[in-house]
Order: sequence, then C-alpha cells, then structure tokens
Amino acid sequence: MRQPRAALFDSAFLARLEHISFVTRRARKSHLRGEHTTLHRGASLEFADYRQYQPGDDFRYIDWNIYSRTHRLFVKLFQAEENLNIHILLDTSRSMGFGTPPKLEYAARVAAALAYVGVHNLDRVAITSFSDTLSRGLPAMDRRSDIVHLLRHLESLKADGRTDFNTSLSRYGSSTPRAGLAFIISDLLDEGGYQTGLEALLRRGFDIVLIHLLDPAEINPELTGAYRLVDSETERSVDLDVDRSLLQAYRARSGRFFQQAQAFCFQNGIEYVRVTTAVSLQTLMLEYIRTGVYVR
Repeated sequence: MRQPRAALFDSAFLARLEHISFVTRRARKSHLRGEHTTLHRGASLEFADYRQYQPGDDFRYIDWNIYSRTHRLFVKLFQAEENLNIHILLDTSRSMGFGTPPKLEYAARVAAALAYVGVHNLDRVAITSFSDTLSRGLPAMDRRSDIVHLLRHLESLKADGRTDFNTSLSRYGSSTPRAGLAFIISDLLDEGGYQTGLEALLRRGFDIVLIHLLDPAEINPELTGAYRLVDSETERSVDLDVDRSLLQAYRARSGRFFQQAQAFCFQNGIEYVRVTTAVSLQTLMLEYIRTGVYVR
C-alpha cells in the first residue's frame, strides 16, 4: 500500500481539515462540541445557568450584576465539555484489495484524514481493522504526534481474509467500554449482510457514519464477451457470457442493493455516504462528509 502522507500533509488541505470538528447527534442538538455535557462551577466554553451562592463557592463566579440589582448572591454554572470518542472501523477483507487504486489504500487515506480532524480537536481516536476478526492495531490517540504512528500502521495493512461484518462489529460494540462516533469504511460485500453489526453498535449508543466505498468498475462494469469471474474471498467461480442485457441486470440489482443500504441507514439514524475511489480525498472530506449531521 502506498503511503498516504502526500495527500494528508498537503498544507492547504490540512488547513481546511482544521476547520472541521465532529459532534455527536446529542451534542449537535444542544449546540455543543463534546460528547457529554455536565454542569460545573468554573470556566468552560458554554454558560448554562445560575444558582444561589453557597458557602465554599468560588467568588470569581459570582454574578455581581445580579447582586447590584437584587442584593442576593448567585454563581454562574457552565457546561463542561468532554472530548469525543471517535472510532474508525476499517474493512481490510480481501475484497478491499480490488481496484486501481485498491479500495483499501483509499480507505486508509480516508481513515488518516478522519483521525487528523479528531486529534486536531483533542478528541480520542481509535482505529480498528476487521475482516472475519477484529485487529486492534493502535491504542486510542489524541495528539498530533500520534499521526506518524497511525500512518505507519495504515501502511502495513493488507487486504486479506473473508468479511464477517456482523460478527466483527458486534464484538467491537460489546468490547468497547465507551461509545462515541463510529466511522465505518467498508464495501459491504458480505454474504451475511451488514444490518446486524450496525444494529449492535446502535444498541450500545454509537452514532454511526457509514462510508460505503466502491471501485467505479463495481458500479458500472465495462465488460463484453466470455469471462470467468472468481470471488476474491470465497474463491468460487462462475463462467459468464457478458452482454448488454446482463450488464443491465447487474446494474439494476446493484442499484437495489445501494438503495436498500441507504434506506436502512436512514431508518436507523445512520449517516450514509456512498463514494468511489475516483472521488478525490479532498472532495470526500470537504464536501461529502463536511455536510453530514456529525460535522460542524
């Protein structure tokens, strides 16, 4: 896999990434950045309310304007923000090795860009790869210096193994102590489906952005003639005589699959982004993802 440094560390691109921050659905509704909010006495970013002064309260938070009008002491309360937990789940099954560039290479660059946004905002970012098993490669990171280790880790990933989307995501949800915002990057090419895994994360309280990544040839293949098609994960093969009617049937069936995935996500409050490797990383991050409900 080629190193994603060139795209990630373009100074103009980085400068634009630094204007993005991620939020949870709850935080967006309350116009806060953090994952959780609690009331504290003290200096934070969001004023919340007042309450009557009690012995031991810090005099710095007394509102003297109210005292001048009422001769009663009130202290200011603030909403304290906690950093967001960002989970990036990256499909590394054998089917992700398809394409030019390979889907996994593109996905690694997306993961690196998402992680950069997170650590720039001091969020905690964890990256996990999966195929038929989970592979926890790096501890959660929250510093820019961690990006170097992240890039090395992403460069080492190989497209191998069969996809078990449902089992992998279910195990991740049950083994992760704190939910948060989950970015899932996958081609969804799994005979077992994807719904059970996504539902498992939803039950644990995750907000989810599903990045459905495909090669352009998987959407609009340009084939004619006799072919033997081999499934890269199961190694099953089928001989086909490809003509216009077969291509039309394929496009109709794949279109229904895309529509079903999008409808499932919409019904379950999951942000769905379908993209091909022909779309530039800048377009994906700065146009597609930036307009999502979990970005501000």
